[in-house]
Amino acid sequence: MGRRRRIVWRFFGAFLLVLLPSLVAVEWYAARTIRQHELEATRASLTARAWIFAELVMAGPGVDGAERLEELCRRAAGQTGARYTVVAPSGKVLGDSAERPERMEDHGSRPEIRKALGGGVGADLRQSRTVDRQTLYVAVPAKRDGRVVAAVRAALPLGAVEEALAGLRLRLLLFGLGVTLLAAFLSLYLARRLDRPIREMQRGAERFASGDLSFRLELPSGEETGALAAALNKMAAALGERLEQNERQREEIEAVLESMADAVLVLDPGGRIERLNRAAGAVFELDRSKVTGRDMAEVIRHVELQRFVESLLQGKEPPETDILLQRGGERHLRAYGSLLRDAKGKLRSALVVLHDLTRVEQLERIRRDFVANVSHELKTPITSIQGFVETLREGALEDPEAARRFLQIIEQQTERLGAIIEDLLSLARLEQAGRGKELQREPAQVITILEGAAQLCAGKARERGVRIEVSCPPELVASLNAPLVEQAIVNLLDNAIKYSPEGGVVELVAMSAGSGVVIMVKDSGCGIPRDHQERIFERFYRVDKARSRALGGTGLGLSIVKHIVAAHGGEVSVESTVGEGSRFTLRLPLAAGLVTSGEDGTRRRDEKQE
Repeated sequence: MGRRRRIVWRFFGAFLLVLLPSLVAVEWYAARTIRQHELEATRASLTARAWIFAELVMAGPGVDGAERLEELCRRAAGQTGARYTVVAPSGKVLGDSAERPERMEDHGSRPEIRKALGGGVGADLRQSRTVDRQTLYVAVPAKRDGRVVAAVRAALPLGAVEEALAGLRLRLLLFGLGVTLLAAFLSLYLARRLDRPIREMQRGAERFASGDLSFRLELPSGEETGALAAALNKMAAALGERLEQNERQREEIEAVLESMADAVLVLDPGGRIERLNRAAGAVFELDRSKVTGRDMAEVIRHVELQRFVESLLQGKEPPETDILLQRGGERHLRAYGSLLRDAKGKLRSALVVLHDLTRVEQLERIRRDFVANVSHELKTPITSIQGFVETLREGALEDPEAARRFLQIIEQQTERLGAIIEDLLSLARLEQAGRGKELQREPAQVITILEGAAQLCAGKARERGVRIEVSCPPELVASLNAPLVEQAIVNLLDNAIKYSPEGGVVELVAMSAGSGVVIMVKDSGCGIPRDHQERIFERFYRVDKARSRALGGTGLGLSIVKHIVAAHGGEVSVESTVGEGSRFTLRLPLAAGLVTSGEDGTRRRDEKQE
């Protein structure tokens, strides 16, 4: 594409294109008109001369005296500058001011001579054979007694006329060039004046195109250019508002995509990744800055997902499908697909949303296990109670010793049922507290809570020959629900005592950790295998089911511990090695302060603001 010319030169060139032919046409017409005028004037002059010469001929020698007639012709030519010729009706030249008559050919065929011999005035413009110049001829009749006796002709070469016309043409040409130059300068000035606001608007439009929509054009004085500048300013303002609105919408969409827990992939019709959100990068362990524009099959190697995307782009796949992802553990994903088309119906991109159902699957498995476990846990004592009741009904009441033993077993199973139900109710209350019900807290000395829990478990510890050692700074104070924390510690101590060998030691330690409190229960028992450590806080989950039931547990103790700690906004963890023992750690981030001793021996509390 050639270089575009500025508008000033286009206007200037168009003006010259119109002006120059117009001036040429005017000059040609003026020269032609003046020449015609000069010819008419010369013809009139020659006509007058011819009539005067005819009168002189008829008053003087007449047409019969050849010598006198020639003399008259030469004398008249010398006085007027014209050439005079007298021609008889037969066409014979009787006299001529420039040539001897006998040397001249017959002139009867000359147009002006024929017209004059006919009684009229004839004229003709042609090349003279005698003088070899363009000559104007005018012939009039010479009459005697009303009869044409000769044709008198006056002729004048047009050299003088042509010279005058040439000078006139030169003056016209110079005048036309002057007018042209003046008009050219004027047109250039006007074009530049018109071009200036257009150039300003062009620069303004370039600034608009570069994104500077706050810039405004000055309004020129011209009506058209002023209206155009105002329209450009209005367009820039509207475009700025639209861009701001689009930017807000884009930021909102970006924020929504980035905050979504679901993984989102946007693919072009060729299967290349146009964008993906943070969740998708985390699910597939991708660096988002390096995968944009690449084929999805290159960066996400998953056959089921690739097949789903390919079918989706071909319009064959149903809008959703389930995908199992083996990445960082087993993850269950549900893929939803949608095709995005433009206004003309052309495929623009494909949207794939992956909803993580792993937690849902886990909760469903936990629910199934809980239902099965609670049914089993309740069914066992109920079956036992029912069996012994039937035995008593069938005659065991008659045996006091057997009846007493059976009633004791029924009492134990009833207590077991009551413990299970009480633990389930405790879990329900704790879950309700975790869903937003305010947990009542008040400052309490941690050492008091630990000693109270140890005292509650002291009897069972003596029975199994296990020693409980408590270690806690006496000045440690925390804002918490003391009964619930004591219950959690009792549950941990109970488990530690159950699984510790005879003569073993259970350590109960508490300390300050930053703005929180850490409580640890450590035993030297059989330990917990690593593959069971993540699930021991589930309800009714048992590592060794037979041994747990034999030791009298309900299977809900650790689950209650987890919910108590969660209600306080803390967390519980376990570290265990098979054959060496386990250590449970409670981290409660609600410490209110420490009690320390002053120089005078009194105790004071240094409050810590969270």
